[in-house]
Amino acid sequence: MGGAHPGGAGRLAAGRPCRGGAAAEFDPEHNSLAQRERAKAAELTAAGHAMTASGVKQRRQRCQRDGLVGLADGRSAKQMPSFGRVAPAVVEAMRQAIDETAEASSRTIGFVVWRATQILATREDVRDIEVPSQRTLYRLFNKMAAGTHATGSATTRRSVNARPARPFGEVPACAPGEWMQIDPTRWTSWSGWTTALPGRSS
Repeated sequence: MGGAHPGGAGRLAAGRPCRGGAAAEFDPEHNSLAQRERAKAAELTAAGHAMTASGVKQRRQRCQRDGLVGLADGRSAKQMPSFGRVAPAVVEAMRQAIDETAEASSRTIGFVVWRATQILATREDVRDIEVPSQRTLYRLFNKMAAGTHATGSATTRRSVNARPARPFGEVPACAPGEWMQIDPTRWTSWSGWTTALPGRSS
């Protein structure tokens, strides 16, 4: 929780006496916890951060329960599944149907979607899974087949499929700058100096 008093939630809960010129409205000897929460809300609102006394109370309780982690914005930790509410078995079937097109002749979207439903029908462990609507399956195909040329040129599709794996992987980032990717390969360039002799800069 931000504000002019770092760790304000902890002080509100602990009821520490004010020292070093701290505002009198936060002095636990003269103000109740509810009064101090209202004072903190007013202070934050005046600083441009809209806050209510109940919001301060919620953050104080989370700080008491979880420490500083409780004050963090937990929304970034709630990650939606990559393919929404589509069952994992349906995603696996669609992925298999798309993979089968790699070395085959060109197929239509309708064929790949039909093939995915056939794969599902042959699996004994997913008999009770409801097959999504055609519109949902088409959206799933469009999302999963991006960059695969599943319904495009067979030559291009085979060429893409034959590419070696990328040297770098991918990790999800919840905030800018959370991850940094560094290529350790030494960069070397040759340049010509005024003496017409080659020089190298690294």
